[in-house]
Amino acid sequence: MDKSWISLPRYHRKYAEGVWDFMQYAQGNADGSGMFYCPCKMCKCRSDMHRFPLGTVWDHLKSNGFWERYTCWIYHGETSSRPHDHGQFDETGSTSNDPTTTFINDMFPHDSGVCPERQHIPQAPMQAVPRGVNTAGIAKYNRLIAFQQTPLCPGHEKTVLQCVMEVMHIKVDTKSTVTAVDRVYGLRFTV
Repeated sequence: MDKSWISLPRYHRKYAEGVWDFMQYAQGNADGSGMFYCPCKMCKCRSDMHRFPLGTVWDHLKSNGFWERYTCWIYHGETSSRPHDHGQFDETGSTSNDPTTTFINDMFPHDSGVCPERQHIPQAPMQAVPRGVNTAGIAKYNRLIAFQQTPLCPGHEKTVLQCVMEVMHIKVDTKSTVTAVDRVYGLRFTV
């Protein structure tokens, strides 16, 4: 499917036709709930809070524009051809419900396969001085994948990343500071 319309202005005829084709595609791959992830520039398919009826998604796409980096529509039924796609679909066509996978996909959309490398996005002009490749993001991505796959301790069913995310949820839910969480864990390990 041609996705070159994604980067066109919202008033362009081909953009409107592309949005219509996308809506047909999304509806054809629907999960039956009547709710769809919104790929507009504001919502960016971020979470279940950004799932709406098709009419609302249409309104968002017409007023906000389409998220240009969302070129592999994994939240709307398209499967990625990338080997390390951590947002893979199960038999029902839905993405993984693992919050650690969602977190990694949100933090590193290019590395995780959610967003293949700049398809149909106009390239910036060449730099006069070549720059080195930034490998810091790749290293962070690989470290998160390792934490996602490493059990907290031998025989424990939860992974390091799951436990860290649970602690962060508790921190937010209880409106605790980082210092308070650090002190609690410092106390726990001294006992």
